[in-house]
Amino acid sequence: MNKCINTAELIPLICEHLEPRNAYAFALAKRSFLKPGLDVVWRNISSFKPFLACLPVGLWKAKRHDLHPYMKPNIADLERPLVLKDLERYLGYYAPRIREFDVSKWERKGDPILSVAFFQALQLVTLGKPGALAPHLTAFKWMGLPDLLPPFGGEESQKFLSFRSLFLGTSVLFASLDLQIQIEISSTYAVTKTLTRVRELFLDEYLGDRIDLVDDFIAASISSWTNLETLHLSYVSNGGIAHLASLPRLKTLNIESCRTLPSYSPGTYPEPSNIPVKVFPALEEAFIATGSIERAIGFVQQLAPMDTALRKLRLHTLLEASYADAQNLLRTIEIHCNRNALEAIVWGEGSNRILDDGCYEEGTSVDLDDMLDIDGLFEFHKLTHLEMRVKKLVRLTPEQAMQMSRSFPNMTHLQLSWDSFYNSFPPLIDHTHLLAILRGCPALATLKVRFDATRISGLESNPGFTSRVTQLHVGDSLICSPTRVAAFVTANFGALEKLSAYKNVEVYRVPSINYKRWKLVSKSVLGPGEDSDSEEESEEDY
Repeated sequence: MNKCINTAELIPLICEHLEPRNAYAFALAKRSFLKPGLDVVWRNISSFKPFLACLPVGLWKAKRHDLHPYMKPNIADLERPLVLKDLERYLGYYAPRIREFDVSKWERKGDPILSVAFFQALQLVTLGKPGALAPHLTAFKWMGLPDLLPPFGGEESQKFLSFRSLFLGTSVLFASLDLQIQIEISSTYAVTKTLTRVRELFLDEYLGDRIDLVDDFIAASISSWTNLETLHLSYVSNGGIAHLASLPRLKTLNIESCRTLPSYSPGTYPEPSNIPVKVFPALEEAFIATGSIERAIGFVQQLAPMDTALRKLRLHTLLEASYADAQNLLRTIEIHCNRNALEAIVWGEGSNRILDDGCYEEGTSVDLDDMLDIDGLFEFHKLTHLEMRVKKLVRLTPEQAMQMSRSFPNMTHLQLSWDSFYNSFPPLIDHTHLLAILRGCPALATLKVRFDATRISGLESNPGFTSRVTQLHVGDSLICSPTRVAAFVTANFGALEKLSAYKNVEVYRVPSINYKRWKLVSKSVLGPGEDSDSEEESEEDY
């Protein structure tokens, strides 16, 4: 055997690159390999099988749980009373090695889980000490309520939540917890009080309409979360937000259904809210989903006007909003976000896809004044990502296109269209303004705007300038000559990898003529392997 492999300092480094199965074989190869090899084997635990394997023979037996007609999990139940001596091998040699414990996929794996009586016995013999079964655990994810409810029913499944404390101790940095409306809300509160070092916390709440319980829970737990940096919540309202605003290190906030209410009356214009300075002192990223746009406005109003470190704001509003309310949201962002700090604004409205390749149907009468005015956003000079994925026209004028170089010199992603809600309304800019945007924002990699391509000659170019745009999405931009436009795109988009347009299916599912022409442009520029079909919008980046 190579002498180098016997070097004490190298053995743990070798083990770091081994899969658990290989690490186990490595651990058995030589006495000096045993401890570092087992450290890898036991670092990440995803079922109760390793724990059960450490217990004395005859202590437990696996049985089928037959209460559900289809889901019949294996349950490990005690055959005799549990005593502390039964745990000596596990507690003394294996439990201290566990760093991550994730049994959220127990049902899919088919591995046995412990019965309620088994868990209760473990609590008894360990004297209820938090983290007794994994004293150095750093990451934790328990069995989810949706998976426990079918085979065990409501009352029994809730009991499993109270046993999380067996693994959750003060060393945990990441935890994913369920919050249930009945007795287990108190057990979750007790657990979170021990998580004084936690940095990232997921709270899945199953509270029905009792959002007040979430606010109460946050108020009771907030004093333990002084090190919390990332928080994911299912629901929260104004009361809960007010408590979260005091967290000194909270950098990222993700709310799946924000219930905050705005502080202005319908039909009026939002003014700066009376929020004290120094709320959310460290908040850098907020990802907020709401049912209505009013609740999105309500959240932004929880930020102290112009006094926040927020860099990324992503909003998703499910219901379609009026132009007036949409403009109010933009105004609220302008008032409450710091123009010297904000780098990304993403706003999505409705679902992420247009069903059946169709477009959102416009009304019989179109008010040409109904366009979102983004003039106020031109004051946010640090923006690198501006994404307006809404069912509305966003006003982009020739003057604004020319202003891009002064307002957004570092812009990398610019999207001012999502669907062809008003597919008969012509764009206000043409190809000359598109070239101005390219020159003004030299770092652009993704560009998604509507423009008039009907007057392109094919001879236009930006001498001495090379665009970095790799994705160009033209929506339902008007086009006459695919040949001339292809020459224009080839001359000005040398790094282009994807060109897409909205299909806008007409009667009898025939694609619109604009789509057909853009598809010819795509094939001419990028080859037959590429097409301009409508793309699915993604929220992965922001």
